[in-house]
Amino acid sequence: MMKSNVVTKEAIIEKLEKFKFADKFATFYRIRPTVLLAEDDQQDTITALLDDCCRELIKLYRMAKKMPAKAALKKELIRGMNAIYKAPVRQENKDFAYELCWYICSITGVDIKKMTASKKWGYKQL
Repeated sequence: MMKSNVVTKEAIIEKLEKFKFADKFATFYRIRPTVLLAEDDQQDTITALLDDCCRELIKLYRMAKKMPAKAALKKELIRGMNAIYKAPVRQENKDFAYELCWYICSITGVDIKKMTASKKWGYKQL
């Protein structure tokens, strides 16, 4: 019997909620180990921005009858990235937050790489 690769909105909500409640710095510090040295206010700012993005994405999923429109998800993800860009935190903490936003994109299955390449935080193909 073949296992289906279809991801339900409930599964996505569950992953977003799990991410939202995780200690981002303790859980994901391997991405950029120096973030463990970040001051509490810097960690709090990044955590609040990422949690806000997740909260808004979860709302979109819960309000949708089936799956939310990709355009709405992209808009929210880009809003989150822009908020990180404007945040008064050190660059290494911003870079860490961008990486986590890309992780959130992978949870939702939304690809914003092409449309964000020209942004400061945009996806850069090496």
